[in-house]
Amino acid sequence: MGDLSESDNVASGDHAPEFGVSHAHWAAGLSHKDRRSEDLLVDLQPELVRGVPMSNILRRFGLEWRRGSERGSFLWRPELSKQTQRYSFFFSHDWETSRWMKYLSLVIYFNSRAAATATCVMSLALGVLSAWTRDMPDGWILPRTAWWTVLGHVVGIVFLLFWQHLCEIFWGSRFGFLDRLCIPQDDPEKKNQCVYALASFLNKSDDLIVLWSPRYWVVGVNFCNHCYGGRGMRSQRRPGKETRDSRPKNGVTDDEWSDIALANRYEIACFLIKRKEANRIKFLPVQISVIWILTYFAVSTTWLSFLLVQRFGNELFDWHETSGKINVGVMIAIQVGVLYPPLFYLMNQMLFDMAQLPTQLQSFDIETAECFCCSNNHRDPVTGEQIQCDRELIYGVLQLWSSGSTALEEGSVQRIQHVFKSHLDKHLRISVEQAFTHSGILMRPLMSAAAIGSFPFLCDFIGKEGARVVQIWPRPSPINNFGLAVYMLFWMPIFLRSLLMLSKSSTLRWNRSRFKCIVIACQAVSLLLMGLLFIVGYLVCIAASKDNWTSMTSPTDPLPLYLLSLVILGSVIFGLRHLCPCRNAVIIGGAPPKARKKPASPLVALGLSDAKDVHAPAMTAGASVVSEESTFEI
Repeated sequence: MGDLSESDNVASGDHAPEFGVSHAHWAAGLSHKDRRSEDLLVDLQPELVRGVPMSNILRRFGLEWRRGSERGSFLWRPELSKQTQRYSFFFSHDWETSRWMKYLSLVIYFNSRAAATATCVMSLALGVLSAWTRDMPDGWILPRTAWWTVLGHVVGIVFLLFWQHLCEIFWGSRFGFLDRLCIPQDDPEKKNQCVYALASFLNKSDDLIVLWSPRYWVVGVNFCNHCYGGRGMRSQRRPGKETRDSRPKNGVTDDEWSDIALANRYEIACFLIKRKEANRIKFLPVQISVIWILTYFAVSTTWLSFLLVQRFGNELFDWHETSGKINVGVMIAIQVGVLYPPLFYLMNQMLFDMAQLPTQLQSFDIETAECFCCSNNHRDPVTGEQIQCDRELIYGVLQLWSSGSTALEEGSVQRIQHVFKSHLDKHLRISVEQAFTHSGILMRPLMSAAAIGSFPFLCDFIGKEGARVVQIWPRPSPINNFGLAVYMLFWMPIFLRSLLMLSKSSTLRWNRSRFKCIVIACQAVSLLLMGLLFIVGYLVCIAASKDNWTSMTSPTDPLPLYLLSLVILGSVIFGLRHLCPCRNAVIIGGAPPKARKKPASPLVALGLSDAKDVHAPAMTAGASVVSEESTFEI
């Protein structure tokens, strides 16, 4: 492919730019034809390095994540970004995925733990303050009312949506890189500088957050698409009548998609080859947003049904009549029939899509990435002038990171691919495969949904049954009733783990299944039977103890206590341990233990030790040789 550095190489530094203002004039004067690989590594002027506070990235319910075809998508609003030196997060995504899915996935990732904690604290406080007493059965300090349950849900949702805004008020801003808000859209020269300074933005980012969807590898990512005028690294399109294959899809042509795919591989390669930080690449599946909402409603309606039966069972259902029992069965059937099928369908589809990710990484080939210039025979489609190949520029950068020289000789591309695949296979793909063999995958976000859906109802049980347990001990009735509420609370992690295991059981054959409705029905019925068995088991233990278990006259008396202890132990083993902050997360939660660090193999470090004395631009100077093991978290 030729020597990209021509007569000047990195070691000489003859054309290495000065940073700051002088760099601005140097970069602005370059045409596409004059660019070299080193030009992609120069640092930007400080005023062009702009970051967006997380509160603005998540503002107005994800307005900034709208599709590029929507009105006002590319309006430059400098007031939303600020000059910064580093980014906490670099967001990589495709612009065709729903804005709502990306927004909800981000608030779940960043805010769900705080929302669950706030809901728990608020519910416990309201339960204690509105507790039943002998002298004041309607409430101790606060009156007992169903509105406290509603308030608990409201607090959880408010923290879920606005926690980053509160953090900014008390602890300052964390900045992220979101292309359309960080790159000037009103100045073509500045925009062009920023487009070619992708490596500079990536080098200043702590984490690469990949908003992953099944179309991510197909459609590509953001950097060379809508943000830069929807034309990739080349802004012109062949005039005249478009063929079917070149006709824009959602405003972007097939040639433009190829440029996007090239930038996609470039982003991953930056973190793997240059920075040796695969553990900083975090995949966030956007489908988790819908599943989280359905899980929240499933848990909330379960607790609502339990509360109605507990408080108004005799009035609403008339336990002594067959019709009352039928009414309870109908209520449960409606809940299961409405919520469980879509929940299982989306869960099955999501786990199937995510199971393809290891295969996609295994076949990840940087050589197959086309770009706009290649598909147009390296000619400007308007003027016919010969243009330089973006692919060669990027290959030169990868060659510089791996060996310290941008000269592409025979076999250099294969060597770059070999280094890239070595990093990919050793530090990313294995951890991804481990994630999908673990049934605790996705436990952490689903646990937050269960917590926000459960704790507000527990407030009512604390205020009545919990207070009665303390004040009129050891009467068995309030103990049994409050014990059932605690029993249900600790059943939730087991419920979620069962949901994941049932969904995971159909992953391998999901796409080939002709009877998806039957599979979903079997999964929903199985989960229902497990729930009924769980409730019936506790009721049987209460009946067997004959309300004598509080007196402890016989080892068989405290059967409900034995069962409750067993459920708490199972909850810790199967669910709650995934919330421990000392554990490395796999897809938001539930990870195998982190592997011990191993010394980098010669293939991984390929040529880096020989490049010590090479004077490259500033961005290549600090590359570490030590490779981090990826924990593949989001």
